[in-house]
Amino acid sequence: MDLLRSLPIGLYLENPFTWLHRLDPRVKLAWLLSFLLAPILSTPEWRLVLVGLLMILTLISQIPLRVWKQQTGWLLILTLLILIITTLSPDGLAVSSQPRLPESDLSLPQPGDYSYVLVDKGRLFITRRSLELGIRISTLIFILIYSINLYLLTTAPEEITAGLDELFSPLRRFKIPITEILLTLTLSLRFIALVLEEIQNLMRSIRTRAINWKKLGIKKAYKFG
Repeated sequence: MDLLRSLPIGLYLENPFTWLHRLDPRVKLAWLLSFLLAPILSTPEWRLVLVGLLMILTLISQIPLRVWKQQTGWLLILTLLILIITTLSPDGLAVSSQPRLPESDLSLPQPGDYSYVLVDKGRLFITRRSLELGIRISTLIFILIYSINLYLLTTAPEEITAGLDELFSPLRRFKIPITEILLTLTLSLRFIALVLEEIQNLMRSIRTRAINWKKLGIKKAYKFG
C-alpha cells in the first residue's frame, strides 16, 4: 500500500498552479480560521452549507480530478459511515410522552405536523436527535480535516511560515521566539512526506521478513523492527 497516494495529508500541489496558489497566504489563513471556528455554534443546516462551500471552492479552483479524489475519497467515506452509524444508533433520550390535554371529546387536535420520530420501521429507527447529531459530527470532521488539507494543498510551507511570521511579529516584543517556532513548523511540514515514506518502507520490510511477531513478544519485536 502506497501511503503517499492513499493518505496524501499535508502534501503541497506544485502543478497546476491555480488561483488559490496565487492568493495571499494571510488571506487563506483568515478563511481557514473562519471555517474552523464557524461550525462551533452553527446549526446542522449551516454546517451542510459550509461543506458545500468547501466543495464548490475545490471545483472552481481547477484542482485536477485525480488529486481531488485522493483528498476527498477516504474522507467522504469516513464521514458517511459516521453519519449512518450515528443516525441509526439510539439517541439515549428516554422520554415517555404524555398528552397535554385530557382525553375527552372536547379536546382539539394540536396544530402542526411535528414528529420526534422520523422513521420507525422495526430495526430502522431514526429520531430528530440522532439525525441532527449525525449531521453535526460528520460535517464537523469533514470541515476540520478538509479545510486544513485544502490550505496545505495550495500553500507552500515557506508561504505559511512567511505569513505567520508577519502576523505574529508583534509578539517579539514579549521575547517570544517566533522565528524558532515557525522554523520548527516549516521543518515539520517538510518532513511529513518523508515520515510517511519511512513508515511505508518499514511496513514493506516487515512483510518481507515473514516473522511471527506474536511469538517474539514486545521487546524482541521492537528489536527486530
